[in-house]
Parts: sequence; C-alpha cells; structure tokens
Amino acid sequence: MAKQRILIIEDAVPITVMQILSIDLGTETLPALALGVEKPEPGIMELAPRQKKKGVINKIVLFRGYIVLGLLNAAAVLTAYYFVLYQGGWKPGMQLEPNDTTFTNPLHLKAMTTLYFGIVVMQIANIFACRSEKYSAFKIGFLNNRLILWGIVFELIFASILIYTPFFQKIFNTIGLGWKEWTILFVFMAVIFFLEELRKKLF
Repeated sequence: MAKQRILIIEDAVPITVMQILSIDLGTETLPALALGVEKPEPGIMELAPRQKKKGVINKIVLFRGYIVLGLLNAAAVLTAYYFVLYQGGWKPGMQLEPNDTTFTNPLHLKAMTTLYFGIVVMQIANIFACRSEKYSAFKIGFLNNRLILWGIVFELIFASILIYTPFFQKIFNTIGLGWKEWTILFVFMAVIFFLEELRKKLF
C-alpha cells in the first residue's frame, strides 16, 4: 500500500508558485545585478556605432536567449525531473498526488526539487554564457567579476537552505537531494555552457 501511494499521477505539477517566486526574487537577483557591472567586451570601441533604428533587443538576441539557451535549459531541467520520476518507479499515467495542491508524495517532492534546483544551476551556465555574445568565457576570464562569483555562492546557499532546512521544506515543498540529482544537474550545466562556447566559436 505504501508503495502504491508513492507511485500514485498524471500531469503532476513540476514546480510550485512559491518556488518560482524564490527564483525570481531570490536566486536571480545578485547574478543579474552582477551582469550590470560587467566590463565592456574586448575591442568594443573599435566597432561602428549601432544604428539609431536598431534596438538593444534584436532578433539575434531573442533567438539566442529564448530559442537556443531557453530551450536547452528547459530540456535539461525537464529531463532531470522525469529522470527522478522514472528512477522512483513512476510510469506515464500513474498518479503522484490526490490533487495538484497536496504535495505529500516524497517522489513528487524530489522531482520538483530537482527541477527547482536545476533552474538555479542552469543560471550559473547562463550567467557565464551571457557575459559576452561572441567572446569565449575563457578569453574574458572567470574571476574578473567578483560580484558574479558572490552571486553564484549566494544563490547556491539560498537554494540549499530551502532544500535542506525542514522549516523551509514545508513552505516551499522541497526535499533534500542526493548525489545522483546533484551530478545530473551539474553535468547538464556543463553541457549547456560548452554548447554555448561552441556556438560562439562557430558563429
């Protein structure tokens, strides 16, 4: 019976409103501010001025941000989410919760937490990818913007507190992750980072 309760949902909620808010108002804040004080790209003064009719946000920026990086990030975190479910014995059509607001199933909590922490981890890949549109992160350097490093440390600690502290687990519907979940997320982070590095080299 206990096993059946763990395996019992169709269309389980992959992330909660509170988790989304903690990302928008918590983990993203310092890294975003850090990008605001990023040094200019090498050789930027040698480029011709941007035409007045061209905006800062153009088709290339939108394509790179939403289509390339956006889809890669979504694919990575959803893969991790379903990996956890399948590892726990879930199959399509099985129920995880009595309804979408219960959040008492340990397997569902673990999958949601993996997706939540996956978004946080993907922010690390994104912040290094977004420091320059065309120059490699290895050329720019990883240590010359200390605020980015502090931002990464802050978001990892912040997310870990929400995941491993019993008080916050109840509020944010999280559960402690093991080494398998950490490993798959950081592997995906590295893959996305190096795919973006390859794009910069080829295009």
